[in-house]
Amino acid sequence: MATARINGHTVTPHSQCQGGHQFKEDASQSNYILVQASDRIKPEESDRLRNLGAEILQYIDNDTYVCHYKPTSLQDIRALPFIKYANVYHEDLVVHPNLEQHLEENLNLPSGSETLGETPLETVVCYIRVHHSDCLNRAAEDISRLASIDADGIVIEGASLLKARLPVDRLKAIAALDEVASVEADGEARVALCEAPLVLSKPENMHIQGIGATCVDLGVQAEDLDGRDQIVAVVDSGLDQGEQKYMDPNSQDKVHEVFKDKVEGWSSAFGTDQAVDENGHGTAVAGCIVTTYKSLDFGVISGTAKGARVIVKKVFNASGILENSGAFPWRDTLSSFLKDDPKRDKPLPRITNLSIQDEVSAPVSDYPGKAEVLDRLVFENPDWVFVIAAGNHGLSSKDPQITGLAVAKNAICVGATENPLPMTFTSMRSRRYEPKNGRKGNQNKIALFSSRGPTSLGRIKPDVVAPGQIIYTTKSTTPNLGMISVTPVDPKDLKDPHFWFVEGTSFAAPLVAGCCAVLRQIYCARLGCYPSAAMVKALLIHGAVDTQLAQGFKPRTIPEWPTATSKDQGFGRVNIPSSLLPLIDQKKDENGEPVGNGGVFDSFSFPADAFAAKQEYDAMSPDEQKQLKDARNDFGLSMNPDSNNWTLELQVKDAKNTKITVTMVYTDPPGQGVVNILNLELRFRGKDAVETRDFRLGNPDAGDPSVVNTSTRRPRSRNNVQKVVWRNAPPGPYRVQIKLDHLEEAQTPDKVQHFAVCWDVTYEQQPQEEKKGNE
Repeated sequence: MATARINGHTVTPHSQCQGGHQFKEDASQSNYILVQASDRIKPEESDRLRNLGAEILQYIDNDTYVCHYKPTSLQDIRALPFIKYANVYHEDLVVHPNLEQHLEENLNLPSGSETLGETPLETVVCYIRVHHSDCLNRAAEDISRLASIDADGIVIEGASLLKARLPVDRLKAIAALDEVASVEADGEARVALCEAPLVLSKPENMHIQGIGATCVDLGVQAEDLDGRDQIVAVVDSGLDQGEQKYMDPNSQDKVHEVFKDKVEGWSSAFGTDQAVDENGHGTAVAGCIVTTYKSLDFGVISGTAKGARVIVKKVFNASGILENSGAFPWRDTLSSFLKDDPKRDKPLPRITNLSIQDEVSAPVSDYPGKAEVLDRLVFENPDWVFVIAAGNHGLSSKDPQITGLAVAKNAICVGATENPLPMTFTSMRSRRYEPKNGRKGNQNKIALFSSRGPTSLGRIKPDVVAPGQIIYTTKSTTPNLGMISVTPVDPKDLKDPHFWFVEGTSFAAPLVAGCCAVLRQIYCARLGCYPSAAMVKALLIHGAVDTQLAQGFKPRTIPEWPTATSKDQGFGRVNIPSSLLPLIDQKKDENGEPVGNGGVFDSFSFPADAFAAKQEYDAMSPDEQKQLKDARNDFGLSMNPDSNNWTLELQVKDAKNTKITVTMVYTDPPGQGVVNILNLELRFRGKDAVETRDFRLGNPDAGDPSVVNTSTRRPRSRNNVQKVVWRNAPPGPYRVQIKLDHLEEAQTPDKVQHFAVCWDVTYEQQPQEEKKGNE
């Protein structure tokens, strides 16, 4: 029997069975039980549990489930042949270990004391999960009563998720509520700016670069790959409104000069329309995306999506921390981008950048409440792309380093690499731009400060990496900025007051957000519809360069395993030309000869005119809306044997350096583990199209090479992203198969799992991104 992780606690089978310290003879004191099965529970087994009164609510981890259970006796449940143990959901599992220190300190208070000396009794912002959405309101009322806090101080963050600032001395009482599944401290969110100071010398010509400056033959010019018609939301410290001459209340140009005609709108999360950037971070982040400006120092500076526009939401103050000291409402703040404005006649933003990190404190939450908020938003709005900074804890001795929002499995988590600019390292964490005598940075080396993965549960994070060191971007004109970790620049070092150097995963993330805008733009232009968030993520990861191989290192496994994930780089460094390859039907060489093919399939795509389509959808009757939804679900996978897999046939010709790349991503229901299991397989069928035992699976756990040549084992993936790279593939037919191996019906209302897959085959050319060093 396997252990399971529940709310930061390791649950052993022994503790839940007869003689264990959490064992209960019956369920007379609770309506919620914990069961572990011998495997994932099948539909017919779920029916047997239901007939005994146990309704599955949520999959946790390692074949472990939480069930609603009103009967008293557990004997019949324990007797089921597929159940390893069944026990009451114990009160000791409710309070997360990250609150234990607060509880211990509270024990020193005199009984009934309201203060400790002159210090008020400690309070902590917490996420509270309830077992069932039906008891959410009752739980909120009980918490309000027990904690003596106003009901307005309790924020609803999801169907079964609450957030509130709670007195520490009431945590045990709240944990004793039967409907409460977990109480955990919310990590302190702040801007993901690297704390390392920057020392500048006189720079020479440069521009924001490192993502991929060349273009492939898509029928469009390279300059057209600019993210036009896309809107990117930037949730940060606001946006600079320019110099005093632009602050005239009668002026229509109240915006930083660099952002003229680039801003779709702005607002604050705190009930005001004023989103002035008092920190400088938000202005620098937005500049990485949409800047197009002729710098006095370097000439034209361009962001990765210079044709896009930004819509800004201010959430951070001058110090780079959340202004709201209470329970900050992440769901409502982010959902505000979905609300229709009667005055708007344009699509809503579908890419959101969050250059935000949580402070690393041990023990960290395996699945923070704010990460669940993001996962649910994407699950309920499948075309919404979230790009998150991995954080700057790379030099920390604490592990794991991926925390907070970056844990969200349906988002894109971005780490940082060096920037390919000449620099001098003056110490481990201090560097300066040095064009004459400096060492050229290596974009295939992970920046020292970039947070390393994986998550505490072993999920691959970051997903990708991009340059985040010594990034030249927009500077706020507001005096006395709170962005104090950037060393002030001497006027003689930089001529243009609109720009400065910054570094951190905060700036790698928006570079990637701009790339997502470009991918979305080209996908729509090519196919006439908008991609799902899963497709954007799949394309991004599909083109990612293995930084280890790019530096000339040998593969880490023998035989060579197809994926190149690592705790440092995730799936690799973003490279847009490679990400665009699946959108090309036939690539051609300089002589016009076909050299490869590629394609995409998105089971949940959207009409190109999404805004008009939504208006039409809203005007439909409920029956018409259901028919449309059912028609879309026909493209997803279900547990019906006739519709539980998707296949594609590929033909590979006889050539040198043949490489097949296939990437699959799906938006999983919220939950700390992978709830629904999809598996990607690429199989060589032989010259006579006969099935062979030579195949590749999408990133199996721990890169175990023993599963390469056996058809009897499948990896139990911790990831809803899978990628296969088959180098030196033999000629002949291949089959790509995506199979739904398990679906949790309790957490998948439509009982259908959508997915996105992209693929390409290349021949007779060594990809440029795999050359050694900095070339």
